[in-house]
Amino acid sequence: MKALLCFLASSSLFLMCSCGIVLEDPTSAHSNKQPPSTDQSTPSPQPVNQKTLKKIGEFFPFEDNSNNWHYTEPGGNTVTIVVTDTISDDGVTYFRVSFRENRVDTTDDWFSRSSAGIYFGQSLTGAYDLFLPTAIDSRSGVFESGDSKVTYTLYDSLEINTSIFHDVVRLHYSQPIIHGFDDIVLADSIGIVSLVDDNGRWPINYVIDSCSVGGVARKF
Repeated sequence: MKALLCFLASSSLFLMCSCGIVLEDPTSAHSNKQPPSTDQSTPSPQPVNQKTLKKIGEFFPFEDNSNNWHYTEPGGNTVTIVVTDTISDDGVTYFRVSFRENRVDTTDDWFSRSSAGIYFGQSLTGAYDLFLPTAIDSRSGVFESGDSKVTYTLYDSLEINTSIFHDVVRLHYSQPIIHGFDDIVLADSIGIVSLVDDNGRWPINYVIDSCSVGGVARKF
């Protein structure tokens, strides 16, 4: 009888210990832990690298008096831009640029380049408004040009009329300062590749057909 009681007591103790082990199962405890966080904060706007900063001036290669650009809009009208004169004075370079719009008019305007940026004026000795700043430190932003606010956007590449241009800046004007154009798109080592006027009697979109820059002729 004593042997039977001892056996029953030992069996009960074994079962209690087994239950304790199950209650403390590490798998069960792990199931209550929170999974590792996968939340990722939205990355800040990508800054423009030094390579792009150095190319800002190349968006407007007007130093050579032989440079010229030719554009067409869907209605068949054309614009030719020609550099006709270059003047340097006290660290500032002035460019006389002829905008020759077929069936409209021909206008000689002036641009100046200095360490502060590129500026546009309607006469050599008149007032100049900022056209393109020297330093751009973000992919998009706003700068002031006279009474206009200019929204700029930088692109690594942009397709315009089936042609792909690399290192591009798009300028959108709240109030146009150059011949009524609301949007002006420039590409590295080429210059202006698109001129858009959305506020005239009808929309106009001039897109570059060909150009000669630094003695290199291109067709698009």
